[in-house]
Amino acid sequence: MKEHLSVPKFDTGDQQAFIKQNMLQRFKEIHQEHEKEYLRILNTLDYQMKKLELMRESVAVGRGQDFRKAGGQTELNNRSKNMLRENESLTSNLRLADELINQAKTVKSSLVQQKNRIMNVSSKVLRLKDELLPGVSTLLGRIKHAKTKRQLIMVAFSLAFLIVLFVVYHYG
Repeated sequence: MKEHLSVPKFDTGDQQAFIKQNMLQRFKEIHQEHEKEYLRILNTLDYQMKKLELMRESVAVGRGQDFRKAGGQTELNNRSKNMLRENESLTSNLRLADELINQAKTVKSSLVQQKNRIMNVSSKVLRLKDELLPGVSTLLGRIKHAKTKRQLIMVAFSLAFLIVLFVVYHYG
């Protein structure tokens, strides 16, 4: 016979306490979510207010007018001027950096194309050399070997001459 899984049975007092505990936990979670949302909205609102203030000041300066505040007629404060100048400077620097990056990309692609062309030409030349002149590679190898041997002999004679000069100078 199959046994069915049974849900634990509580008496009414335990069941009500369990339900209250779950409701309290859910309420706390919802409250935390609302607090987070409130802080996020508060930060967004503060940012938008600062942005609006800068835009008003920017428009007033563009029209050649003074920006009026509640305290009376004042000029645009230095902080806002500096922020606007910094914003313009950063924007121009970003444009310049983008232009340099684009130039670097075109130079890179050009160099890659040149490398591919040189590799193609090199492989064709090597293939032609092997096909048309099969004895040339062995001749070039012999010439290189003789040149290396000649260089070794010259180095040996130069070293021997220096040793002789050292001995004569030191003991003579």
